[in-house]
Amino acid sequence: PQQARVVEGFKGLRNLFQELFESKADKEILVFGLNEILANENVTNFMSFYHSVRIKNNIQLKLLLNKDSEKIIKRKHPQSYYKKANIKYLNKDFPTGTFIFADHVISIIVEKNATAFDIKSKQNSETYKKFFNEIWKN
Repeated sequence: PQQARVVEGFKGLRNLFQELFESKADKEILVFGLNEILANENVTNFMSFYHSVRIKNNIQLKLLLNKDSEKIIKRKHPQSYYKKANIKYLNKDFPTGTFIFADHVISIIVEKNATAFDIKSKQNSETYKKFFNEIWKN
């Protein structure tokens, strides 16, 4: 069944990803478009939690970022975050942080706080996975 929900705040994001990763619905998460939000201190703190839960649950990560994000990651994010991860840096700007996991496509916007739009739809997630993999190959 298709479902949609809005999650607000970093605490809400933590709960969402913990729930998804512990469901063991998939062994890989695809992510693109985090870009400059990676420099946000609240995002850095969230990423520490996110990666610890991801690694604990043995979930692989494929991450597509723009070239400018590489400097932010090296400066603000420990290498330990990126265990079981493959990262590609591209000369592309992506519109927002998008996470694709199992039947979920989650778009995250960070302004003063974080808001996530979680759409659960097998058809939608398959379309996003195909899009992601096409970019990954090229």
